[in-house]
Amino acid sequence: VYAEFQMVTNRNLPNTFYAELDRHIRRLMTLFRQKATKTGTTAVALADILRIHDEQEIHDIHTRRTTVLHALPVYLNEEVSGFFRTCT
Repeated sequence: VYAEFQMVTNRNLPNTFYAELDRHIRRLMTLFRQKATKTGTTAVALADILRIHDEQEIHDIHTRRTTVLHALPVYLNEEVSGFFRTCT
């Protein structure tokens, strides 16, 4: 997938993905925090993810990325276990 994306767009896929994620990360965190204040199972799950994020001592870009990527399938009401596929 990386090579095909590179060939078609002449851009690095991981760098492009993380650059766009970083561009939207503040708005996504705000959106997730707003949803976490509501009631329901999605709100509870988001509140748990955000609580874990808030308890971290270091809040760098990597912890924010991880939090957003964990919260995204919950917010979209997707099956969390099958949402991400990893490539090796």
